[in-house]
Amino acid sequence: MVHFSSQAVAIVLGSLALASTSQNSASAFVLNKNNNRIQQHNNAFISHIPISSQPSSLSSTRINNKRTMLMLVEASGRDALVSLSNPASPITKTVQNTPIPLRKIASLATVPAAAVAGFVMTPSRRIIAAGVGSAIMGVVGGVGKSKLDVETELAAKPALAKVLLDHYGLFGDSELAKEVEQIKVDYGVTNEEDFMDIGTDIYKSYLIAMVKNPYGKTKEIGELNQLKSVLGLDNLAVGQAHAEASMELYRTTCAWTPEEELEDPEHPDRMSLDKLLFLSERAFRQNGETEEAFTYEFSRVAKGMNTDSATAAERVADFCEPFYVRALASTRTKLDDGVVDSDMLRRARATLGIGERVSDDLHLSTYAEEVKQLLGVDKEGVDPSTTKFPDGAIERLDRLRQVLEISQKDADYELSVEVTPLYQATASEVFKQAASEDSETKPDVAKLWQDLQSRRSELCLSAENALPLLDSVVIQTLGTPLEEASTFVGVNNESGAYAALLKAIRVKTAVTALLQQAGDGEATSIDKFYDSDSDNACFGFLALDMRKKLYQMFLSRAIREGTDNTSDVIISDELEATLGEVKASLGITDDVVEDVTSLACGPMVESAFQSAAAEVTSEDDECTDELVQALKAKNDDLVSSLKVPDTLAMKYSTTVYKEYLRYVSQSSPSGIPSPELAKRLTNLQTIFSLTEADYNPMHLATFGQSYKKSVLESMGATGIILPEYRAPLEQLRDRLGVSVEDGKKLFLDAVKEKLIPMVKRVESEIERTLLTKEQLSQKRGRDMGQDVFKSGRDANGDLGIGTQGNLMGDIMVIVDFYNENDIAITDEETGEITYPVTAVGAGAVEEEMAEAMYRQFVVGGFTAQGKQAERYEGAAAQFGGILGMSKEGMENVSGSIGGMVYENFIENALQKKDSLDQQDMMFLANIQQKLDLTEEQGTKMMIEAQKKVLNKQAEFLFDSPTVSGAMVKSFREKCNSMGLELMSDLGIGKGRVTGLFITEVQEGIENGRLTTESQEDLTDIQESIGLAPEDCEAALLKMVETRAYEDVEKIDKELMRAREDNCVYYIKDLIKFAAFVGDDLGLKVKESRANKIVSMFEAIDFGDEDSEVIASQKELLKISLGL
Repeated sequence: MVHFSSQAVAIVLGSLALASTSQNSASAFVLNKNNNRIQQHNNAFISHIPISSQPSSLSSTRINNKRTMLMLVEASGRDALVSLSNPASPITKTVQNTPIPLRKIASLATVPAAAVAGFVMTPSRRIIAAGVGSAIMGVVGGVGKSKLDVETELAAKPALAKVLLDHYGLFGDSELAKEVEQIKVDYGVTNEEDFMDIGTDIYKSYLIAMVKNPYGKTKEIGELNQLKSVLGLDNLAVGQAHAEASMELYRTTCAWTPEEELEDPEHPDRMSLDKLLFLSERAFRQNGETEEAFTYEFSRVAKGMNTDSATAAERVADFCEPFYVRALASTRTKLDDGVVDSDMLRRARATLGIGERVSDDLHLSTYAEEVKQLLGVDKEGVDPSTTKFPDGAIERLDRLRQVLEISQKDADYELSVEVTPLYQATASEVFKQAASEDSETKPDVAKLWQDLQSRRSELCLSAENALPLLDSVVIQTLGTPLEEASTFVGVNNESGAYAALLKAIRVKTAVTALLQQAGDGEATSIDKFYDSDSDNACFGFLALDMRKKLYQMFLSRAIREGTDNTSDVIISDELEATLGEVKASLGITDDVVEDVTSLACGPMVESAFQSAAAEVTSEDDECTDELVQALKAKNDDLVSSLKVPDTLAMKYSTTVYKEYLRYVSQSSPSGIPSPELAKRLTNLQTIFSLTEADYNPMHLATFGQSYKKSVLESMGATGIILPEYRAPLEQLRDRLGVSVEDGKKLFLDAVKEKLIPMVKRVESEIERTLLTKEQLSQKRGRDMGQDVFKSGRDANGDLGIGTQGNLMGDIMVIVDFYNENDIAITDEETGEITYPVTAVGAGAVEEEMAEAMYRQFVVGGFTAQGKQAERYEGAAAQFGGILGMSKEGMENVSGSIGGMVYENFIENALQKKDSLDQQDMMFLANIQQKLDLTEEQGTKMMIEAQKKVLNKQAEFLFDSPTVSGAMVKSFREKCNSMGLELMSDLGIGKGRVTGLFITEVQEGIENGRLTTESQEDLTDIQESIGLAPEDCEAALLKMVETRAYEDVEKIDKELMRAREDNCVYYIKDLIKFAAFVGDDLGLKVKESRANKIVSMFEAIDFGDEDSEVIASQKELLKISLGL
């Protein structure tokens, strides 16, 4: 080990002091008191500014020229290492060059005062800035040591930069890592945070120097990652370095480059900024940051460039995409060598941060470029009809597809896009030749189709992808003549449109023949090109009105050409077939054809029909059956020869028939045609082949009201049609041409018209009976005066119900009206009766009023006697049906009436006796039969009525001021005789039932009916009243305790008044009630008072009573008093 003397150390320090005088005045160091961390502030930042951004008075042209010259020497991170390894401070340089052993000894030695004289005479600004204050006044040796330590640490950064510079390009070398660790030792940087700061500053400077070259290289990503590792930087340090670099680079760039120029993505300074964003994004991603940490760090970098994270991310994507594009271009170049595979591209994407969506688009674009190059379509002078793929092209494309990881479907699509124009050119020529009219010989469709298939094979186009292209060519071929025809329509050229449509038919035939070469299948069927609902319809570009005009022109021209010299219009079978082809070619429906035919042929057909009608309806000449048949045959021939649709012929025939029917109606003042007019109508029906279904609706509209009027007249005042009128009515219906079904409807309309006033009359009577004068006036909206029947009294009658006699007569009129006219319909199989016209359905009354009517009728039948009662009972169900009530509704009304009758009868009966006897039950059975109630319904009503009656009696008991035990006993036995429970059946609460029990038992104990020997009677009361034994015991105990307390209290009052004689009754009463408990009653009587009461008991004269009984009573008294 080499030993240095203190003089040697002094010499070193003296030289440092002399060197400090030449130190750059702009350099300084600050010794932090808290953590002794050193920050270097190099104000000479101009060395880090891109030369292109330095201020200059040169013109923009000279600046651009200068930039071009600077590009000859590429900037890189190495420039930063060169700059950092050469410190500007002479002291730092001296320390850096001082041998390591001497530097260590100096750091540890004590410096004599004379050795630091140079420091005092030439004080360093850095020492003063250190703020120690003791440079002159403190210990001189201490000052020198601190000075050396600081300069030693400052020299660590250039030393570290020098080591990195020596290993530039080999940052991953293991020896470099050892040398970096040695620098920590050699320069005494023991604080890891201090060394982290030095490394961060070097990393930042390296990054700024690297992005001065705006053109990025993928190796720079790995270069930064290796630098981070060798410097031992953590993620926080890297984030800090990138954030500071972004702020510094943006600040220096904006100092010399206007911000509007930085908006240009191709500006070199803008490219440098984008490169820094790209390297930052890659560094953060490769550091394995969480998404939250990445967002934070990247946003700091973006903020340093005065932008947001989203915009920065877009700039990163735009910057890295060219890298991958070059990689894909290289892939195409080296495809045959096999040196590039999918894994390499995946690694490249991962390195560059290329997303899946972007990479997919770039892969497809690359594949398409390869297809173009192989086809040679990107060259000039290429014949699209002959160009094709060279040999081996498909294999090469498949290899490229696999490397690019493109699906077969996507690859086929990209290939089809490029070869589409080539295939369509050939297909158009093939279909043109097939449909050509110039060729003297018939085209060989088989050869043409084979040529087309050969071309598809040459272009490597799959049948699936070729089909849409083929469809477009077919649509164009079929649509061309239709387009020509529409042009002729525009100038009203009927002849031209006619010829163009014939051409369209010929082209369709030729195309069909060509497509048939492909074999059977929907894909190549001609029908889909004439489907109105298909997107491939060849006429889809023509509006419906235009297609309608085309068909009308063709039909008019065809009719004129098919008419011979005899003026008879004839459409041959051949022309009919041609019209069908035109219809299909234009895609028009039968309705459109009918409309067009009516315009073209309608006037001729209509004129012929009118002439025939005039012939048979003429009053001058007699119309014979032969004439009718001849005219019919002539009309049929005309319709057949013109190929007029049956629907159109029927339209004209019904129009002519309807006109004459109107004439007949006007000629018949009574609304009923004469036999002669009726015969003429029959002849017209024969000529026009009209069926009943054809002319019945017209006759109904014309003569329906006349028939209905005749029906109403036949009903007369009673509303009943007599038997002798029914046959003439049927004959009249047939003569009017009204169908049987329509006749029934008209008859029911007449019934409805008659029924409504009948029902309204009954409704009026119901209202007059049930409503007060005020209610009736309010309902009818007028003053009803005094002529009302409502008396305001309760319902009268033996059973509490009543009715007005005149209502029954009005109701029976309605029932007879329905029966005599056979209006109801009975199903022959089920026997179920249907009422086609009802009061509710006709709107005569509402359902509530209908129910009230039925109720009144049932009540009236119930109270009637003899045969009248039987008649009412038989008509009840009919009347309910006529009103429109359901079977269930009628049963509910009958049940409610029965319930009211049962309740009134049982209430009256139970007022005289405790239970119903056999005679009462027989009477109720008779009521049940009259109301047509089932046994189950009758039983249910009786029970409900009994419940109501007993509930009323129970309420009377509870509301009475005094209730005796006898009253409770009577009510209880009445409930028992009817088999009803007080709580479960009558719904009386447990508390009230308990009160009834106490009332009866207390009275029984008082009058001696209940004693301790008559336990069975007490049990009978408990079971009869429906309480549980434990509830009765508790109630009895409470009652005894209360009674005993009251007796003792009264005894006390009598004793206080010295009326001992009056105490005897209360003592005996106490014993009487206490006997039912036989135990201490908890009376809390004073012993002296208790003994006094016992003494009084002993003094009572019991006469001949049994001494044992008296003794037991005495003992019971003592126990009760607590003695």
